[in-house]
Order: sequence, then C-alpha cells, then structure tokens
Amino acid sequence: MAKLTTLLTSCLLVCISTAGADDTQKHISWTGCLPGPFSNDDHPPCEHGSHTTDTPDDYSPSEFRPWTHRPICPDETPYCVHTDASFHDRGLSVIAIPYSKAKSLNETTPIRSIEILLASNALGEATPELSVEPEDKPYEIRDIPGKGKGMVAVTKIPRGTVLMVEYVAVLADMVFPTRVKRSLGREMLRRAMDRLGDEQRDLILGLARSSSTPGSVPAAEDIMRTNSFTISVAGKSQMGLFPRIARINHSCKPSAIIKFDEQTLSMTVRTIRDIEPGEEVTLSYADFGLSFHERQRTLKAKWGFECTCELCSAPPDEIARSDARRKKITQLGAEVVENLEEYSFEAAVGKHREMMEVIEEEALAPHMGDYYEVMTRLLAASKNIKEAKKYARLAIAEFELVGEKKEELEAFLKVA
Repeated sequence: MAKLTTLLTSCLLVCISTAGADDTQKHISWTGCLPGPFSNDDHPPCEHGSHTTDTPDDYSPSEFRPWTHRPICPDETPYCVHTDASFHDRGLSVIAIPYSKAKSLNETTPIRSIEILLASNALGEATPELSVEPEDKPYEIRDIPGKGKGMVAVTKIPRGTVLMVEYVAVLADMVFPTRVKRSLGREMLRRAMDRLGDEQRDLILGLARSSSTPGSVPAAEDIMRTNSFTISVAGKSQMGLFPRIARINHSCKPSAIIKFDEQTLSMTVRTIRDIEPGEEVTLSYADFGLSFHERQRTLKAKWGFECTCELCSAPPDEIARSDARRKKITQLGAEVVENLEEYSFEAAVGKHREMMEVIEEEALAPHMGDYYEVMTRLLAASKNIKEAKKYARLAIAEFELVGEKKEELEAFLKVA
C-alpha cells in the first residue's frame, strides 16, 4: 500500500507540474583500516583476522572513539564490526563497510553518518534522550499460547498512544550475508552481539528463533533473521534489531505501527486504534495489501510461521471477500494513475474516492493520512479548492495521530 500511495503522489506531482497546476556480489579481500569520524589520521589501525574473545586492549572508549572497542575487520571481507557499548546505556554494534574502503570500492555505507551521530552524543549535542518505555506502562509482556512472548494491554490504550521508543541494538548491511562466507558472517554477528552490554545481550538471546533445525543454526544468526526489521540508513537498506519491539507479535490487522527515525537510530511504536485491556498489541510483519495466500507465503518464508490472526482464521468466504476487496483496491489505484497520465483529474478524484471507501471497509491502511493527502492534491488539480482544504485538514489530523507533521499541507491551507 505504501508503494501505491507513493506512486500516486509521484505521478500526480508530475502530471500537475506538466499541466501547469503548480498552485497545488562477490568476496573482496583487503587490509585497509577504519577511518575515524572526521579524519583517517585520528583512528587507530583496524583489528584484522578472526578472534573468539576480546582482549583488554580491544576496549578503549577514548582510543577508538566514537567506538568503545577496536573494530573487527577480517581480511576476507570489506565489512567490519563496530561497537559503541555505551550507546544510550545499552550498546550498539554495526556491521558495515568503513567509509574509506567504501569510497575506494565506489559503494555507499552508513558508517559515516552513524559515527557523526555517536560523536555528537559524546559531545552532548545529540537530540534529547528518548524514553525507551513509559514509567506507567499500559502493557506487559506475557506468555502467548503458540506465540511465545507478546505485549498485552493492561488498561485501555487510546489510538495514537506512543507505547515505546527503542534504539537499534544491532545494525547490519542487508547484503552482508551474501558477501561473506557463512562461517565468517556468523562469527562477526556473534561478536557484534557479544560486545553489547550484559542486559542488552541477555535480552537479545532470549528472543524467539524460527529455524526448523535450531541446533544447526547459531543463535545470533537465527535471532537476527527472525527478529530484525528492514530499515534505511544513509540510503542503504539495513537489518535492524530492536530487541524490545521484537517482542510484539504479528497480525494482518495490527493495532500498532512502527516508525524509524534515522536521525536518532530509534524506532517508535504507536497505536493506530483503541486497544482494550487484555488485548494483545500487534504489528504487521507483511506489507499491507497482500492477499491471504501471499501473506501466508511471506510469513512462512521469512519468519517461519503460519498466521492464525483474526483475519487469516476467518471462514473461507470471508477471506475470499477480503481478497476481492484488496484486488479491487489495486485495480482502482492503477486506474487513478491512468487518469492522471491523461490529465483527467476529475475522473481520478472519483476513482480515488471509491478506492478510499474500499480501503476503509477492509481496514487495510494503518491510517488514512496518505490517501487524504493524495485526494487533496487531486482536488486542487481539478480546481475544487474548497473540498481540497477539507481533505487537507483530515490528512493533517491523521498524520498528527501518528506523530508526523505535514508542512506542505499546512502551507496549502494558508495560501489556497
């Protein structure tokens, strides 16, 4: 669904602009060293070769800053393990290509921006400390039959409530597993987790695992594969492990959503509807908009389970109606794009309105902000400013509920 709204918005912007309606992999061996946050000369040589334990010389908050440990950089791969065990008192390990080596390989890496963030933290210039969990938590972690641990509301939680903000614990390049030998990749991942604080490491090791043969897959690999989220840092896709948020189970009709903040390396969990006492808090692991069989295939392949949520355990005829609505949403979205390409803005308004009705019937979107914003732009393009303002206000209200600010829409209300 996110792809659909992005496509609609992009196409709409292009069409409006054109119409003049502006008022609306392989292994690489190397022996280079890791650069410091601002100058290569400030950073000590990398640690090379594979190790099984840290020595006292590996931990030095001042010598390796902004990292607290000597980076681990095996000769067989361009990747290094970088650790700041003091990151928000819990620790952070990053598996990435150092900046100087990435530059020589003509690749992108998030390490530079992360090092600047850590340096800012050390100088007291970073954003204020975020609360990982509220003092009076409206939920608790309980055993859930057939699911292991899960988050359950202990009091009524209103829509829009921030349940948790957590900083990433382990960050690894999405393609890292494909660019190292399996044994080396497993060792680097284990070392990345071992170097975190005791509380963080113990929390991680207690997370669920999805391997059908647990004895044949090391714990670090199984946990990372089962519990990590896909996020983007400096334009690079990453696997991010947030061990507390990872306790929240999946539902195809979730009660909460997550939002990653690249500037702080934190993830926020916010409710998208009211949650009653005793009800489990859930997220959607799969993309919104997938059919029943597509969801089951995705969840089984990536997380190793078959979904038995309320939607997936409904009677077959109800599942069929749900799939039909989702198919209709896709078709209507394509028709809206086609209308835009033909500059038929009024027709696009009608199709988009119909699509929004089906989305609300299916309870498909985590919130309607994106769709109200597209409707605002469509109505403005068709010169219906009065109704465009109505949808702009609706969009702003929806985005505020999930902690987003839409300055463009606010500006539109002032000048239109």
